[in-house]
Amino acid sequence: MLFLMTTSATPPVIAASTAHPVILVNAPQALVTPQVYDWPMPGHDPSHTSTMIGPGPYIGHKLNTKELAGPASYSAAAANGTIYVSGGGKTYALNSSTLKTLWSSPVGAASTAVASSGGLVYLGTSAGVVFALYGATGLTAWSLNLHSPVYSSPIVQNGEVFVAAFNSTLYAISAQTGKVNWKYITGGTIQSSPAANGTLVAIGSNDGTVNFVSEATGQQYWTLGNLGPVRSSVTFSSDIAYFGSNDSAVYAVNTATKTRLWHYTTGGPVVATPVVADGLVLVGSLDGNLYGLKSANGNPQWTLTTGAIDQQGAVAYASKINTQPTGIPEFYVPTMSGTLYAVEVDNGTAMWMYPLTGTNGGPAIVAYTKIYIGSGSGLVTELGSLRGATAAGTFTTSGIPDRVFQSTATVMLASNTAWAEFGVGGAMVNVYDPNGNHVLVNQTMTFSPGNKLYNFYYDYSFANAAPGRYRVVVWIEDGHSKMGSSNPRCCGWVFFRASFVVNGT
Repeated sequence: MLFLMTTSATPPVIAASTAHPVILVNAPQALVTPQVYDWPMPGHDPSHTSTMIGPGPYIGHKLNTKELAGPASYSAAAANGTIYVSGGGKTYALNSSTLKTLWSSPVGAASTAVASSGGLVYLGTSAGVVFALYGATGLTAWSLNLHSPVYSSPIVQNGEVFVAAFNSTLYAISAQTGKVNWKYITGGTIQSSPAANGTLVAIGSNDGTVNFVSEATGQQYWTLGNLGPVRSSVTFSSDIAYFGSNDSAVYAVNTATKTRLWHYTTGGPVVATPVVADGLVLVGSLDGNLYGLKSANGNPQWTLTTGAIDQQGAVAYASKINTQPTGIPEFYVPTMSGTLYAVEVDNGTAMWMYPLTGTNGGPAIVAYTKIYIGSGSGLVTELGSLRGATAAGTFTTSGIPDRVFQSTATVMLASNTAWAEFGVGGAMVNVYDPNGNHVLVNQTMTFSPGNKLYNFYYDYSFANAAPGRYRVVVWIEDGHSKMGSSNPRCCGWVFFRASFVVNGT
């Protein structure tokens, strides 16, 4: 089950120059969720694999939205049931189910994605300051002035934060103290973000190079040159590094042998970071196409015309509705014009599209079986396949929260889910009356695989029900959590909340 989270971390003494007012909101607490379903940093992990080894939405059903104080143009992070995101000079902690604000912190104009690790949240600003905030409160743990704008999003690995400033410098910073452990200077300004594979840290530079340095010491290992400016970030797959360049090409190099393996030339600059999945390199170009290139040789397996793409996509294992449970890897990627595409990885088929409000938003992240994505208009959108239903139609907390029924009615409380092949162990439904009393407790829902809309349901009678607004909570269990499975695609619960109104007779 999911439990309320309590945190007892003691805030440090904060220097006057870094103190800031934090707005704590009387909102639901963050939920403790299995770490395997977190998306803790841009690209999911230090290697930028951008892959959730678990379920993602197979339909673009809007669950909730949240309006921030300004553009949400960078990646969010998800940890412990909380979504961390920046927009309009503030950084927010949002409840992952409702998107209600837990706290907001005006640390300055964030100019990077956020990263979460060890109870801290990291980000850089256009004023050149890197902040570490307490994830539970938003208070500053430490800050470091790099004296140059920070457009490079941080990653966290082995107790260090790796981040670059525009002034050509890559930094390794102690994640807990903010102390600089080492720095490396490239030959040009930096808009790329670092990636790490446990041995090397890679960073692109606008001087047309990709630099590989020792993660432990910052000493130069290999500099690959004669490229166009590199705003794209590297994706590591073991010793193989993939990246794009403003010379319109996608590259694959072997860092162990310091050799180029292949390159593929698109029709425009490639500033998006590639993603590797099912033997393909998935990457968008400013030429308006999304490419599925064979990772072994760079030959195109498919091309999809989408519109210009400048963000890294995300891969998760969704399932097609109305079929036997079969994992279908899907690639979720937004265009610069504001359309989110869900693309079947193996053949490049657009499964669904969702229009976002505003252009030039951030990349999508996948967490807790849902997608979270920001837009240039400042709206954060939560999409998922989980939804609730009654005999009268669909209801969600963001759609029709107060569908009205009579106290003589019997309705079907139902849900669908992207869980599919990941092992549904069971589903339970809970109902709370207008006074908050638990009137239906953990009742098992019936599995109905042939249902075209919903694959779990429970018939609930309102006989003699008091009038007022009722809350529904549905829990879907990952069966692997009970099987002791070593399969990494596991463990925990997903849920949705909804509500309805009962009128008296």
